[in-house]
Amino acid sequence: MTDINKFAVFAFNYPHGFIQQVWDGNIANHLQSKFNGYYASEGAKGVMMSFYMALDNGNRRMLEDFIIKTV
Repeated sequence: MTDINKFAVFAFNYPHGFIQQVWDGNIANHLQSKFNGYYASEGAKGVMMSFYMALDNGNRRMLEDFIIKTV
């Protein structure tokens, strides 16, 4: 499975609590709030792309590494 395919699979099947698995502390709470806002506005099909694109490069890389390792 390619990394792009892994991202697509994850985007439609992300596990509950994945943000706390990638980040910890206040940043996890902050990012969970952002994710919830995107979910409310974009819905289940659009939340992951909006969330991913809003991350800075360092946090984007952390999510990418998590996805590559877990999917």
